Amino acid sequence: MQDLKSRCDITDIVSSYVNLKRRGKNMVGLCPFHNEKSPSFNVYPENNSFYCFGCGAGGDVITFIRKIENLDYIEAVKMLADRVGLQMPEQGVDDSMSRLRQRVLEINRESARFFHSALLSPEGKPGLDYFARRRLPMKMIRHFGLGWAPVKQFLIMTAVFSAWIRIWKTPLPAPVRMLLLILPDPML
Repeated sequence: MQDLKSRCDITDIVSSYVNLKRRGKNMVGLCPFHNEKSPSFNVYPENNSFYCFGCGAGGDVITFIRKIENLDYIEAVKMLADRVGLQMPEQGVDDSMSRLRQRVLEINRESARFFHSALLSPEGKPGLDYFARRRLPMKMIRHFGLGWAPVKQFLIMTAVFSAWIRIWKTPLPAPVRMLLLILPDPML
């Protein structure tokens, strides 16, 4: 890990995201983690670290990549290793959290698609009328994938469970199946 950190020049990495200017030994710029008008984001090349006096964000090059790219630790290390041409040992690496994260993100995407298609269905007319009153053009509604929650109870659960089975290729866990037996009919 120290080899990776020593090969990653924090100034080069940060300057690909932030416009930095030299101030003495250090570099300064506008913080990418909060809005500001005067620079309070400092990069310290001597110890390969950063700190923002405005929001308190700070750390090493891995922490910066994690925050700016919204990655977990392993993903940030892989990204930096690729950038500097280091091989990551794949053997013995537990990527179960990464796989779980990807599955959860896919379920979220499926849920967003469900709500968006519900908006564009006949049942979504109240939602479209609301967006029309707010003067949102259809192009913007499609671009941002805005959606509508249908009035029918538990309809989203059916869609999410279907996505679970399709994505994870496994049946629903027993506690979830039991819950479905207890809940009222979703078509009521």
